[in-house]
Amino acid sequence: MNNLNLWLPDSKVKNNLTSLLLGYFKNFVFKITSLCPDILKFFDLKISSFHSHIFKSYADFKIVPNAGCLIFAFVLFAFVFAPMFLTNVSADVIFENTEFSKISERSEVIVENVNLNHTKDISLSADFKNNESKITAFSYNVLFDEREILSEKLELEKNETKRVNFMLPVETKNSLYDCKKHNLTFFIWVGGQKKTYSKEIIMQGRTFGIEISPYGKKCFSDILEMLVKDDEGNIVKNAGIIIVKDGAEVKRENTNMDGTLKFSPSGYGVGEYTITVKQHDKISDKFYCDKTIKFPVKGRMEIMHLPQYAKISDKVEIFIRMDEIQITSGRGGKKVMEFYNVEIFNKDTNQSNIFSFSSKELVFPLNFTSPGHYTITASRGDEYWTDSKDIEIVDKPFLNIDIQKNVKVGDVVTGKIFADDIINIDSLDVKVAYPDGSITMPATKEGKFSFTPPMSGDYEISVEDAEHKKNTVKIFALDEMFLEILPDEKNLKVGDTVRFRIKDSKNTTLNAEIYVNNERADTYYKIENLMNNISVKKDHFIPVNMEITVSGNNKINMDKNVLTYGEIQTIYATTEPETEIHIKIINKNNGEKIEKSGNFVEFMPSVGEYFAEGSKKGYLTANGTFTVMPAEINITIDYVEGEIIVKIFSKANNIPVQNAKFNVLFPGKKNLTLLTNEKGETKFKPDEWGNYVFTAEKENFIPFTSSKDIHTVDPVAITSIFIIVLIAAFFVYKYVAYRRFIKKGVKSGQPTGETGKINGKKERNIISTDDLKEEINIAEIDESPLSKIG
Repeated sequence: MNNLNLWLPDSKVKNNLTSLLLGYFKNFVFKITSLCPDILKFFDLKISSFHSHIFKSYADFKIVPNAGCLIFAFVLFAFVFAPMFLTNVSADVIFENTEFSKISERSEVIVENVNLNHTKDISLSADFKNNESKITAFSYNVLFDEREILSEKLELEKNETKRVNFMLPVETKNSLYDCKKHNLTFFIWVGGQKKTYSKEIIMQGRTFGIEISPYGKKCFSDILEMLVKDDEGNIVKNAGIIIVKDGAEVKRENTNMDGTLKFSPSGYGVGEYTITVKQHDKISDKFYCDKTIKFPVKGRMEIMHLPQYAKISDKVEIFIRMDEIQITSGRGGKKVMEFYNVEIFNKDTNQSNIFSFSSKELVFPLNFTSPGHYTITASRGDEYWTDSKDIEIVDKPFLNIDIQKNVKVGDVVTGKIFADDIINIDSLDVKVAYPDGSITMPATKEGKFSFTPPMSGDYEISVEDAEHKKNTVKIFALDEMFLEILPDEKNLKVGDTVRFRIKDSKNTTLNAEIYVNNERADTYYKIENLMNNISVKKDHFIPVNMEITVSGNNKINMDKNVLTYGEIQTIYATTEPETEIHIKIINKNNGEKIEKSGNFVEFMPSVGEYFAEGSKKGYLTANGTFTVMPAEINITIDYVEGEIIVKIFSKANNIPVQNAKFNVLFPGKKNLTLLTNEKGETKFKPDEWGNYVFTAEKENFIPFTSSKDIHTVDPVAITSIFIIVLIAAFFVYKYVAYRRFIKKGVKSGQPTGETGKINGKKERNIISTDDLKEEINIAEIDESPLSKIG
């Protein structure tokens, strides 16, 4: 990474600034001397020599101010411009101090470590470094392909390095998707001076792979199937594909769940097609560049029924099959093409003849005048593919070899030789060339022969005699491979490490390509999946494919399938072998999710239906469900010192219910709503006499309703009234007893002695009607119902 050093030569800056200030001073003095004649008269000092020295560059200078005005101008200039000058110098990153003649160092700001990350959130970062000995303030502009994307100011402490991150605009990110080179430019402004730093950047994204079948020539009548894979060979679902024909977009669609997209060019015509895959950051947060493939689509033209060999005397004909397409001219009209061109090229003499045939014909005769090797080519303009086939013309009967083409090592291979003019040919010179170069001569009987290939590879069988044309055919012998998995695959588990050993039919150990679930594997392999498809490939050997299933199972266990809110649910997973798995719990009612890696989860779930799942790569996914029911509420209501105290508890675990809504309906139909505190309590003062209705509600609990009669009487008043009534009753009792005693004493005429006491005791509880009337009359209660009793 190149660094950008921003510095200015001190001497040059000093001279430029001195000249600038001197110019300001000259203009200032001219104006002051022209505006202060009184001051000139007051000082009356001639300073023409000083002016001539200071202003010698001004040839037209005529005003000669006196020294007083000049001194005044100097002082005023110092007051006006000196603070500005000192301020600018102290804040500017150009200088180390205010003495121009003593500047020996240079100041610099460095831009370094410019990086472009390649994740889905494409961003840019750069380090700004201050090599100055004091605080530096500067501004910068960032351009992307000559387009400004950022303009900021920054301040750095002395010797400070600051990392700045830039988020690129969306349109800038889109341009980066093409994975082409782009120019990034920094303009750094320090003390009015600009320095430029440029860098060429490119997104080093991953690359898609596109497989388009059929392979080779793409024809107008074909159904093209596009398969998209990432750089690791995995299929890409929902990859965006854009199909363009001759510069115009004809289709835009995504790949299906198999990573494929089918397309027929028959509806759009022949021409050049461009397939572009746009997926970018949708795969595992990795950045992918656009992948583009171009190919032409033309009409199919195919030569049919051309024999490999023919005699000069044979009648040779070809049949041409082609697509029917509408071909238009440059002005949009139909272009009529009435002829095929068929070229017969003699490879032995390098001579060719071209014939034209009507497009309405299907079968075309070929004329050969001499033996040799020929290539037949059919064509029909640029809108059709050309097709070529080879044929050999012989001047004597040709020997044919009928033999199986693909055989196994160790099998008995049988062949038959025949000719057009003879059914069975004996005593032929048959040669079989082995892969190692050795040759064998199998015996023939009635045109038949046999041999056993001892090794894998190509075998060439040739036969000839004096009266027939020599013929040669090749067959390929494949050896078998045998795969051993050590230790015994019957007892394997997920997580075990196995060894693969491959041998041939002779029990020789081979080096071959091993794939597990379509991924390349080493000889020693750690099993990660329950189901494992193993394939072995090697040239000249029959591929091996086998599937093994190992043990490894998950199970979700739950303490309860039905809970009441407030109870603790424990969900734990068992694996075989034991390992941590991913546990996911989802509340079906509101979609809330709990995820954890481990062996168990313990929590208090809310009311609802739940789904629990345990999963891990290579293990069977286990799941289960459970339900949480609302809990009941317990309420106690007490009357304490004129207040109603309410306590609410959960019946499931006797825990106070906080923030429960408690509603009170007064006898007069007034409503009061309260919330319980952390102790599950709330209170209120009743101010009415009658029946109160209480309702308690809380999420995850069953609503509760009750009522209670409350009589609002003051206990102090009740006590006072009771005491007063008791005292009044006592006095009434004493008064009645006293009157009765006096009356008894008067009637008997006896003094109140012992006898009187005894008699009084015997009769004190017996009061006659006359006595009661008299007592009532004395008490002046004449309206008593008993006053009428005689």
